[in-house]
Amino acid sequence: GSMTLFSIVPYSLGIILFLLVNAVLFYFFAKHIWQQRSHKVRAFTTDTILLFFLYLALVNLSFNLTLTGTHERYLYHFYPFILVACLGLKDRSTYFNRVMLAVLLIGALMYGAFLYAYLTLLVRTYSVVVLRALGAFHLFLFGYLIYSMRMHFKSNAFDDSVTL
Repeated sequence: GSMTLFSIVPYSLGIILFLLVNAVLFYFFAKHIWQQRSHKVRAFTTDTILLFFLYLALVNLSFNLTLTGTHERYLYHFYPFILVACLGLKDRSTYFNRVMLAVLLIGALMYGAFLYAYLTLLVRTYSVVVLRALGAFHLFLFGYLIYSMRMHFKSNAFDDSVTL
């Protein structure tokens, strides 16, 4: 063992990626809140609270996707937040609709079935394949949710010519 001054290992790269992803998520959410504040919209609207649940769900999902050494059991925080956000936003946004709700429910059922099988030792020999499949599903879901959040913010952007 020799050590270099600066080495990139999966652990430190995961932390850097987690911080970068969450800085971008925080920027989107904070910008939306700032726009509401500058246009004198009430701070605690239903839409804002639902978007905060979406933000919390994305932070939890990014924790599970980017950090090495996390266990699959930590993902159970994601589904309650995202289901509440999707149920509340489904009438307010074209991106959070019944199809998205069905995909989330299927994902929650797949995740719950995997955890049950893992804890009862039914899936130990094939867990790498199942983990990769669930990881790919959640990575795709993460990308779609970020896209949906961004599009929701764009579609609900405030027009500077309108005074409230």
